[in-house]
Amino acid sequence: MESPPLREELASIGITGTDQLAFRKIADMKMLRALGDVYKGLPVNSDFHPVLSLQAPKARFKHENADGIISLPFQAPQTLELMGIRTPLGSSSAPSLLGHFSADLITQRARAISAELRGEDTTPFMTGLEPSKAIVPATLLKAAVPPCTRAWSNAETYTLITRMREVADLTLAFLPIGMQDGVFINPKWIRCGEANKELTLTLSMLSAMARRDVQQIEETSREWLGTEFENTLLREEFASLAISGLSLSLATQNRWEEVLALEDRYAGKVRLTGAYLQQQLLLVSMAKASLKKTN
Repeated sequence: MESPPLREELASIGITGTDQLAFRKIADMKMLRALGDVYKGLPVNSDFHPVLSLQAPKARFKHENADGIISLPFQAPQTLELMGIRTPLGSSSAPSLLGHFSADLITQRARAISAELRGEDTTPFMTGLEPSKAIVPATLLKAAVPPCTRAWSNAETYTLITRMREVADLTLAFLPIGMQDGVFINPKWIRCGEANKELTLTLSMLSAMARRDVQQIEETSREWLGTEFENTLLREEFASLAISGLSLSLATQNRWEEVLALEDRYAGKVRLTGAYLQQQLLLVSMAKASLKKTN
C-alpha cells in the first residue's frame, strides 16, 4: 500500500486499506494441504489425462461447481476467523461494493441486519443492496418473537427457531465483536427467551460464538450437544452450529485427537451439509495431518 500506483489501482476496486486486503485471505498453507487431502481422490489434470477439458463441459451442463476453496470467504461457519486466517472486516472499514468479492456484499448485508435488530438506522448500510430484501431476515426474526405475557405455541417456537438460524448464518462470521451487540450479544430483539430453557441454552451458545470466546464456545456447545431436547426442530436447526463451534474450539487449541473423537462420536448422528460438512471434512483432514506429523 506504500506504492502510489498500487494504492491507486487497489482504490479503483474499493480497497483502500490493508485490513480490506487482509480480509481477502482465504487460507494458509496448512489449510491448503488439508483441502488437497480432502480431494486427493480426484484425478490430476495433465496433457495425458486432460480431466478439465473433458469434465468441464459436463460440469457446466449439470451446473456443478468445484468450490471447495473459492467459497471459504463467504461461508457461514467461523472457520477462517477461529483458525487465524482472517478476521471480519472492522467497523471502520467499508466493504467494496463492486461485487467482485462476495464476502464484501455479505458483510454489508450483515451490517444492515444487525442495525435493524438493534433498532438503528439501516440507511448507511444499504448501499449496493436491494432495500426490499436486505433486512428481511431481521424483520422476520423480530416479528417471530411471541409475546412474553403468555405461553408460546409450538408453531410460534418453530418459526422463531428457523428465523434465528437464518440470522445466525448471515451474521456470525461476518461481523466483528462490536457489531454483534444487539444481535446475539445482549440481543435486543427478544426479551423473554429465558422462559424457555432450551432456547436460553441456544442463545448462550450463539453469544459465545459472537464473542469469539473459545472456552465458552467449547463449554456451551458441549452442553448443547449433551442436552436431550424436547423441541426436535431446535436440534435439527442448530446441531450443525454446535458441532462446528465445538470442532473449531478444539482445533484452535490444537486438540486434534479430540476433533477426531468428536467426528467418530457424532458421525451419522448429526447430519451436516454444505459449508458445515466442508468445514468438518477440512478439520478432520487437518487433525490427521497434524497427528501424523507428531507421531
